[in-house]
Amino acid sequence: MYLITYTGDGATTEFNFSFPYFQSADVHVSVNSVIQTSDACTIIPATDSRVDGKYTGGRVILNAAPTVGAEIRIWRKIDLSRVIDYQPTLPINTDCLNADFNFMLEYLRDLYELDGDVANIENGLQFLDSIQYQIEQLGDFSELARKADLPDFTQFAKLTDIPDTSEFAAANHTHDMSAYVTNTVLDATISELQNEIDDIDTSLAFPIEFAPDDEPDVVVKTQLPTADNNYTWYRLYKSGWVEQGGHNDGENNQGTNTFAIEMADLNYSISLGRHVISGIAADKAAVSLQAHSCTTTGFTCAQTYAIVGGGGGYGTGPSYAYDWVVRGRAAIGTQE
Repeated sequence: MYLITYTGDGATTEFNFSFPYFQSADVHVSVNSVIQTSDACTIIPATDSRVDGKYTGGRVILNAAPTVGAEIRIWRKIDLSRVIDYQPTLPINTDCLNADFNFMLEYLRDLYELDGDVANIENGLQFLDSIQYQIEQLGDFSELARKADLPDFTQFAKLTDIPDTSEFAAANHTHDMSAYVTNTVLDATISELQNEIDDIDTSLAFPIEFAPDDEPDVVVKTQLPTADNNYTWYRLYKSGWVEQGGHNDGENNQGTNTFAIEMADLNYSISLGRHVISGIAADKAAVSLQAHSCTTTGFTCAQTYAIVGGGGGYGTGPSYAYDWVVRGRAAIGTQE
């Protein structure tokens, strides 16, 4: 089979070939395995005259230069069509007869070398190139493993089973394992704790017995008193029960107290405790604290004083600081 191969340099558009052909349709061109049509290339014979009906060679001119590294193939496959027409009333010319026989001979030669149309020829060339590439990739067969020597791949981890190693600690972040307790010491400690648990008299440690349907109430939310929350605190239970309190200096004998947790209603209890502030006049003494103006969000505390030597009458006097505690059910939603 007549075949010439070139490699594109990005500029050249003309490529010579030296095999014989009869007509332009006999010459075929491909660039990177894409067959070029007559619109994309032109076939120019080497000379204007033919010998025994054949051109001795020629050149291919592509409309666009192939890119650098592109593979350009030029090959021949005789187009089976008449090039000489014999007329009944004219003598047969020996040159024409020889040209006709040469045409048939060249066509049979192309057919013998590789049967098929132009696309099949290109496919055949690509197939041969593919086989050659695969053979080159295999390399030395002596280094290939036999099937019996291959491992059982079903025992391998899938990609999705492999952990993300980026989350592992770096080598310089590992701990000194010598500082950790050994398994022997740990087992001994566990055994000792179990012996202590076995010796506990459960009748003394747990005197309260719960019914199977009892559900212990637990604290779900708390707040410690600080200056930022005006020294209020609370313990909110899962059931909605709340215990809360605070501190008030009771200035001008009237203390306004705001709850940290809103109460469900006014059915709550209030406990008050006073603290004596230094500097109280000698003729006055606080005797009681009274809560009033109670709402679900707070209450007011008033302080009354006895006037010493004043005939037993009551009146207001210097301030006394006090603490307050409220117990009851919290408003719905506060325990969430």
